[in-house]
Amino acid sequence: MPLTQDHRPTIPRERERIMAQGIKLEPGQTRLNGLAVSRALGDHFPKEMNCGMTAEPYVSPAIKLNKRDSHLIIASDGVSIRWFSSKKLELLMAMLSYSCGTF
Repeated sequence: MPLTQDHRPTIPRERERIMAQGIKLEPGQTRLNGLAVSRALGDHFPKEMNCGMTAEPYVSPAIKLNKRDSHLIIASDGVSIRWFSSKKLELLMAMLSYSCGTF
């Protein structure tokens, strides 16, 4: 179950937020000042360029975990852009199988 959302200029809510700041986005634009994300904690240069990037986080609603929830995958935007959640889960299961569950 995904706990977060992507923060890219191609996501409608992110496009609206960026354009509300007076930033012009071209149709199909996928990057802000060379980066494929629209929210970032680092990357000070693009934020200083007033290109629509922000460090303001999106906070997901709280969820209650249960006994069936056994792992949490924390990944950078680079991993999330390249792999869907199903692929990340597949890789996690392969790593657990290979390492017999110990890291």
